Amino acid sequence: MIISYGPGSEITNRTPVISIQFYAEAGIDQESAVLVLDDVSVSDYFELIEIDENSFTYRVPDLLSLDLGNHSVYFEIADANGAVSSVAWNFMVVEPAPDERTATDVRAILIIIGTVIVLVGVGAAIYYAYMRRFKRFTFKKYFLRNPVKRGNLVLYVPLAMALAFVILGMLIATSNPDEDSFAFEYIVVTGLFIGIFPYALYSHLYGNTRLKYEIAFAQFLFELADSIRGGIDPARSVLSFADVEKGILRKHLRVAADGLRIGRPFDEMIELMVKPIDSPMVRRYASLIGETSKMGGDIAIVLHRAAKDMDDLIKIERDRKRQLSAQAMTIYISFAVLLIVIYQLISIYPMMGSIDGALFGGSNLENADAATSPPTIMDLFTIKQRFLHLMIINSMGAGILIGVFTEGKPKMGLMHALIMTAASTLFFVLMIIPIG
Repeated sequence: MIISYGPGSEITNRTPVISIQFYAEAGIDQESAVLVLDDVSVSDYFELIEIDENSFTYRVPDLLSLDLGNHSVYFEIADANGAVSSVAWNFMVVEPAPDERTATDVRAILIIIGTVIVLVGVGAAIYYAYMRRFKRFTFKKYFLRNPVKRGNLVLYVPLAMALAFVILGMLIATSNPDEDSFAFEYIVVTGLFIGIFPYALYSHLYGNTRLKYEIAFAQFLFELADSIRGGIDPARSVLSFADVEKGILRKHLRVAADGLRIGRPFDEMIELMVKPIDSPMVRRYASLIGETSKMGGDIAIVLHRAAKDMDDLIKIERDRKRQLSAQAMTIYISFAVLLIVIYQLISIYPMMGSIDGALFGGSNLENADAATSPPTIMDLFTIKQRFLHLMIINSMGAGILIGVFTEGKPKMGLMHALIMTAASTLFFVLMIIPIG
């Protein structure tokens, strides 16, 4: 017989193809072929076996990849006359030698990236010089005419930085391969924090600030209605409020007062006052004030009713958030339970190797003909890696779900997602990695 991976050979492939070539003048009894790998018969894996008159081939599947170390193989087959022939041998699965070209490739990629960045920078500088010389272009005038939204700036700049960090981190991790390392996962988690945390913090602060603006604007409407009922003109009321206001609307009232002093219309200045406030509710009621002032008549009643409605809406929103906070707490509790379950599963996983193979449908050499189990089970490192992926995905999804429940917007759950991701990663490092 001629066999692949001969006795004492060393291979780096964990899913090798084991091949045996043979010849018999009387012909081969294909049903008599028996292949035993690490004392477990694989002869019944018909979808992984190819056999003909001169060869027998078994392909180890990815799910049942071999562990590092020594592995034994036993093969037996009979010809048409009943004569039995057998062969047994061992081979080793070893760590692949590090690719010496990897570090060079990483340096080459970094040089290419740096060259592209320099060329893009030079091209941008030349174009800016041309625009400034012939079009009188300046960034100051451009951004005055086209102001950049703070939310977009906080979102896209960190995302670009996170993408660059992940690419460079992957290149560096690839240049120093370590099979039992979770470097790629740590790089991705760090990239998530770099790219998402600024926008998550901005969204969280934005929600609190928006609520403060809405409460202050409702109070402003109450005071404006009372002032008009006292016989004071709406424009004069705004001027007086601007002088005494010390709260969050102070700056906005002063903008409106400055416009009113130079004779601009009341309705126009009210809408201009609330333009920087990113709240649909405030803008809607400001537009109502403007339309009411154009119509004339006793607008104090309309303003008082609008203030009352706005205050009721704010209270309803607060009650809704208070009730939904219990559901958010439930998600956090289920998240903690999942971490404990994962810890327990991984803790008992190493002990499964000592359980009798019959539990998994396996058998020893004496029982080889009835064996149906795989020669190996998934290694502990792969199990830990899969559960880490599960924890990260679950953390991001659960956090976003909390944002949808409590605020009606996924972005409001990004902070919860990052908190859960940080807790998952810390739990993994402190509790899961030491297992085994």
